[in-house]
Amino acid sequence: MAEIDYKKCGVYLIVSPTNGRYVGSSKNLKSRFSRYKSLSCKNQYAIYASLKKYGFENHKITVLKNCDESELLFWERCFGDIYLSSANFPNGLNIVLPGYEDVPKVLEENFRKQVSIKQIERFKNEGERLKTSIATKAGFTDEVKQKMSKIHKDRFKNPELRKERSEVRKMFYINNPNAKVLASEKTRQVLSNRPELKEFSKAAFKKYYEENPTARRDVMINWHSQNPEFAKQHGQKMKDRYINNPELRESVANKTRQQLKKYGHPMSKKVINTETNEIFDTLKLAAKSTKYCENTFREIIKGRHKIKLPFEYL
Repeated sequence: MAEIDYKKCGVYLIVSPTNGRYVGSSKNLKSRFSRYKSLSCKNQYAIYASLKKYGFENHKITVLKNCDESELLFWERCFGDIYLSSANFPNGLNIVLPGYEDVPKVLEENFRKQVSIKQIERFKNEGERLKTSIATKAGFTDEVKQKMSKIHKDRFKNPELRKERSEVRKMFYINNPNAKVLASEKTRQVLSNRPELKEFSKAAFKKYYEENPTARRDVMINWHSQNPEFAKQHGQKMKDRYINNPELRESVANKTRQQLKKYGHPMSKKVINTETNEIFDTLKLAAKSTKYCENTFREIIKGRHKIKLPFEYL
């Protein structure tokens, strides 16, 4: 075993008389241990409280590894995970365990809430928001952007994570309508200044709607139901447009007939087969899965027919 050098960089473990564990790292181990002996560590309040209560001499200190300065955070995090030293565990005394590369920091739950409250208060100041924004943008070099983009793409290959993230965003915008307006305006500004990004976005939406033919319709129905005033203005705008353009009106009418024939009426309720749990977007599609015509199937599902089937409206 290599001899430990207390004047060099290294990672250490402190164990309290009650088996509390703290993992730390320092560029100079000897200097760090002197600080603990004199209780000059109030900012590390969990280990500070333990040292003050039981005394420095009653704590066992072990140097786990000497390493290069560039490796300190890596080894501190590794040993912190090994010894379960995070304060989120019963005997952990680390309020913060550092992150490295793509691995994020680990914060003790109450500390994380305190940091969140302080940040919210801080960002109420417009100058602080601007200052942080400039500093953050300066740190996003092309290399960092590419790296983060790859990380996010790999993460969001998980459909459950995408769905969870989508629900979180929806709830946020429902509870913060002003934030939704600001985000929309910001997106428009970004797209207007970057035509290549605008084209990419258009292509992505086009591909999505081709793969999900009823999605555009569902979005419009939800939007109009939530914004009746906008729906009224939009309706009048479309009327004015079609009055002076009969060819366009006939073209749209033909397209609508094709969509109704293929997908059914947009106000159709979804239907579920209670035996297989298969969900149909419209009653028409559900009827096609049986031997009955649409009208007969409608009477059956409403309970007006002597025939009984395991179908019901959602």
